[in-house]
Amino acid sequence: MASTGRHAQAPDSSLGIGLPESFTFNDIVTALERERETTIKIVEFPEISPQDGLFGIWLNTKFGDYVLHAPAPSELHRRQIILHELAHMILGHDLAEGQSSAAKLFPDLPEDAVIRTLARGHEDNQLEREAESLADRLAHSLRINAQQSSFSRVFG
Repeated sequence: MASTGRHAQAPDSSLGIGLPESFTFNDIVTALERERETTIKIVEFPEISPQDGLFGIWLNTKFGDYVLHAPAPSELHRRQIILHELAHMILGHDLAEGQSSAAKLFPDLPEDAVIRTLARGHEDNQLEREAESLADRLAHSLRINAQQSSFSRVFG
């Protein structure tokens, strides 16, 4: 990821979600909410079990987008799980054929209440590789932007 000037560039200028040149995590969420014309709620969900290979899940419902994530041992790991789910949104994976596991997690919800759900933990899945790659690039940009912002606050 090339850096121009004092700021890290968005990982891919074709993302099309209107991120500023230097962006924060909240900027990503806000841009996605604007692009998707919905709200995004991020919730720790203890019923998600990393032991089962599932760290996070994105539910796209008529009530908004929900990113549910397993309890994480660190803020860095939590952020990576969430970035992975946001990357699925950026990449438009809700428009692709979904792998529904919502019926298992939410048996009391009618099937049409949960439009798409993408369960994680399938490293051999192309959608998962794409989302993880973008999440890594977003995390890298966030780290660079935070470092540059801290440097600017101290040294002007």
